Amino acid sequence: MIIIEIQIFFIEDASFFRLKNLNITYNLKPELLKKIFIQRASFSLTASNIFVITSYSGLDPEVNYNGTSNFNQGYDNAAYPPTRTITLGLNLNL
Repeated sequence: MIIIEIQIFFIEDASFFRLKNLNITYNLKPELLKKIFIQRASFSLTASNIFVITSYSGLDPEVNYNGTSNFNQGYDNAAYPPTRTITLGLNLNL
């Protein structure tokens, strides 16, 4: 009975809102590009793992220490959250 009470004490609400992927592309007007002999051009911005809103005290609320085992799901082993990446791109068609 005491062991069950201690385990319940460490249970925490891990609800969260995460913006995981964002992709923005801007196509330049072909009229402007004809002057410099380019058919098409576009700029792109891709970002992943942008932000997380949560009251969870751990590093990442989306934990699953051992997804194949029914006994260890949701166990937070202080694993680092996914890294944030930002990629800029330029696409030219000559």
